[in-house]
Amino acid sequence: LEIKLLGSPQVFYNGQPVKFATRKALALFIYLVVELGSHPREKLQAIFWPESETRQVQSALRTTLARIKEALRDADRFAPLQMDGDRVGFNTSLASTLDLELVARSIADTQPAKLAQPTVSLLESAVDASRGPFMEGLSLPDAPAFDEWLTIQRANWGHRQNLIYDRLSLYQLENHLIQPAIQTVMRWIVLDHLNEVAYQRLMRLHFLNGDRSAALQTYE
Repeated sequence: LEIKLLGSPQVFYNGQPVKFATRKALALFIYLVVELGSHPREKLQAIFWPESETRQVQSALRTTLARIKEALRDADRFAPLQMDGDRVGFNTSLASTLDLELVARSIADTQPAKLAQPTVSLLESAVDASRGPFMEGLSLPDAPAFDEWLTIQRANWGHRQNLIYDRLSLYQLENHLIQPAIQTVMRWIVLDHLNEVAYQRLMRLHFLNGDRSAALQTYE
């Protein structure tokens, strides 16, 4: 099971895309993946169906969980969801890859110029995995608590994404890898087009590359 959440959310099983019947089924599945542990059904009902009557919301949750299981029917023998009485959670023992974990692992405390090659490779992989903001394009207007959670997660992971781009491009700069650094920073700016540090670094890289025109264009 491969789960990509940095950018538009994507889920794959054995290399094939997993299709969810509704946005809410996808949103609930991702919430369970990110928020580890088991959650009371009442809590999930309040987050995803805040305006519904009790019986309606109970039925809606059962239906949505069934849709998640249907979407993951090929992986169902591994029980991707764990249901224990009144609680629901993602089965963390299921063999899976998650781009969030890659980004989290890639953030180290060492100085960029002193990074060991395995750490550099990890940073490069994390940058490649960073396709865009957390769950880009997804929202649930009828579930404000979920959208608030999305906003917090996007800010949290946006900060971490900025760190990996900053760390990798600074390593490349300090090791005179100018062209790779330019490519890294240009991708960084696509992710965060208001990041002043990224623009300053790109100007410096263009000047070091002997391209004064590109540096001035970046400044403008």
